[in-house]
Amino acid sequence: MAKAKVDFTLKGDKELRAILKKMDYKDMQRAYKKALKAYYSKVDSSEAKSVSKSDMSVSKDSTKTLAAIKESADDMKTTAAELVKNKYGYNDSDKVLSKAKDFVKDYNRMIDEAGNSSSSNITNALKSVMSATDGNSKMLSKIGISIGKEGDLTLDEEKFKSADMSTIESLFSGNGSYGYSVQAKSSMISYYASSEASKSNTYTSSGGYSYNYSTGDILSSYI
Repeated sequence: MAKAKVDFTLKGDKELRAILKKMDYKDMQRAYKKALKAYYSKVDSSEAKSVSKSDMSVSKDSTKTLAAIKESADDMKTTAAELVKNKYGYNDSDKVLSKAKDFVKDYNRMIDEAGNSSSSNITNALKSVMSATDGNSKMLSKIGISIGKEGDLTLDEEKFKSADMSTIESLFSGNGSYGYSVQAKSSMISYYASSEASKSNTYTSSGGYSYNYSTGDILSSYI
């Protein structure tokens, strides 16, 4: 039996019924499948184009940049916390000096790394840290810590050693101190770096899901 050809441009019930009478069940099934295939081919093509346009990281920063920012902010937070909690005691000038040197080193590293970010959350948190430092510039100067043009800190060890220990303690020890402010704001920078890293998840052009911020990727970026 010859296969009947269906012209889907036919108009009118009589013409359509006449054609359908000439078709057996298999002919109708084949025509239906062909119509479905054509329809979903157009849908898949449209979705593929849509995915392709979004085939990019939402975060503007690379995983390597975000990893470096988070690490530096965590180090700063830890160093500041030790001064805030008065872990070593402010009666031991050598230990306090050593920790102050760590504070300056970690602070400079953090503002350097965070300064590479394109994330408004990270840059705003960084500005907040630097603003707190500027607000305590006079007190910091009294203990030998000066602020450079780029916001970096410099420690004059001799001036620090001769400074009044009560002034040093008031700057760094306890909640509400400058040290506590740096600790809290560093924590926020670390949080935002992690948040931005989670935005580095992307959909690939094939529809797969790629999570870029993994431990392996971070470690590999430093090798």
